[in-house]
Amino acid sequence: MRVSVTRGGGFGGLVRTTTADTEWLSPGDRQEMQALVRRSGLADGRPAPEAGKPEPDRFTYTVTVEDQGRRHVATFAEQSLPGEVRDLISWVSRVHGHKDSVEPPGR
Repeated sequence: MRVSVTRGGGFGGLVRTTTADTEWLSPGDRQEMQALVRRSGLADGRPAPEAGKPEPDRFTYTVTVEDQGRRHVATFAEQSLPGEVRDLISWVSRVHGHKDSVEPPGR
């Protein structure tokens, strides 16, 4: 399973992508990521809630879950981010073994 979180917008407009992959994680972290993905509902095919209208200087998050050949993508405005998805995003950004990339605005 691979989870990628792309955060764009904000004051500087930088685009940051953070990725965690079960191949890079400890066994305990693998289980934690799978549990967080289940709680978020992002991998079970349910439609994501409406992204909400973007607001100036706020972030937009695109979360991609890839698992067993399936790919689910959901986009959220910062102000409408469900708590379970927020928990997953926070965890992916701090788990040991995640990878980050940053691109300038407009890419």
